[in-house]
This record gives sequence, C-alpha cells and structure tokens, in this order.
Amino acid sequence: MGRLRGAATGRAISGPPPRESETAIYVISGRARFAPGDNLGDIQDATAGDFVWVGPHDLHVEINLSETEPVRMVVARSTQEAIVVNVAPPEGWSPPT
Repeated sequence: MGRLRGAATGRAISGPPPRESETAIYVISGRARFAPGDNLGDIQDATAGDFVWVGPHDLHVEINLSETEPVRMVVARSTQEAIVVNVAPPEGWSPPT
C-alpha cells in the first residue's frame, strides 16, 4: 500500500520504468492530484474510491492535496518488481495547486 504524506513530502515525480509496466492505483482515503503526460499537464484529482491508471513508460507526478492527512492507496503493477524511477521535472514545470 502506498502513502503520500504532506505537500513537501507528498510530491513524487516518477518517470518511465526501464520496461513495460502498467500501474493501477486505487485510492482508499485522502485526496491526491496526478499530473501525467510528457508535459505533466493533464491534471486529474482522485479521492477515496477512485482508480488511476498509469501506462507503461508514462511520466507522472503524484501530489497529496492535504498538508495533514496521508493518501492511502493500493498500487498494482503488471510486473512483480516495484519499479519507480525518479526523474527531473520538465523545464519550467511547477507542481499544480
């Protein structure tokens, strides 16, 4: 189960994994914002009961919208390996508010 904590620690920039891997995320509690895509511009909010799908090799950012409450989620990947590759954000990008 994944947890995103307050805003400073709730930002996780994830990049393309080294191999094909789809990710399905089910939000148990909390409020998260996902910014997927090459320019991280397709902003989508998710709350308890929502599913988020991340395609293979998709760059995305996960942001906790709360400073005090964690986001609890179940993460399932199409591989047995927990693949996360942290990358620098696109030039000029700042986290959406």
